[in-house]
Amino acid sequence: MKFSPLSRFSQNTPEPENILAWTLSAYLLFSMVSISLSQIFISISLLLWLFFLIKKKIPLSFPSFFWPLIAYSGLSLLSSFFSVNPRISLRDSRELLLYLIVPMVYVGFRKQNKIQTGHLALLASAFLCTLYSLFYTFTQAYPGERITGFMGHYMTQAGLLLLFSCVALAHIFLSRGRFKWVWGLGLCLSLVALTLTLTRSAWVGLAVGACLILLLYKPLSLLLVPV
Repeated sequence: MKFSPLSRFSQNTPEPENILAWTLSAYLLFSMVSISLSQIFISISLLLWLFFLIKKKIPLSFPSFFWPLIAYSGLSLLSSFFSVNPRISLRDSRELLLYLIVPMVYVGFRKQNKIQTGHLALLASAFLCTLYSLFYTFTQAYPGERITGFMGHYMTQAGLLLLFSCVALAHIFLSRGRFKWVWGLGLCLSLVALTLTLTRSAWVGLAVGACLILLLYKPLSLLLVPV
């Protein structure tokens, strides 16, 4: 079993793996637009990933932070097995499969251009989500309505906007790309849409995420947080 950083991957990605990169990008594209379509594409990606591992003998690779997720999944399954109703508990534990996104990304996004494709897909999804939220707010929403975007619940919408905001903030501070302003615009729109959800817990999560990003960027910048 091989555990290597993403930056050390070979640039000679086999052609079938490009399919996995595109299905993962499609998942990111619909992640903030359609739960059904995003689940379809992540399921296809999972099947492709398993096929590459078994048939193509591609080594299983993942970052070190995946180990705590493995431990958490194991303890969750153990507690489900000894629960009052193991059948229901184990059935509900299928959501733990989402953690497999981490090693799936390590196979599908080996090349830098594939990583950029994934970033653009996520950025496009966020723009569609936030622009629709703003359009709905000014055309159909009643006063005080908590905006749900394309999602079925405002807290789901807030959680997705929180995650994207952290990604956009990381791009602004930590990346060296020429299009930081696009991520900055996406961040501004997502913060407005997040405000419209009226979800306080999402802002707490965003504050913690922003502090971590500032810590990675310049530790002394954390002095600005109280201000």
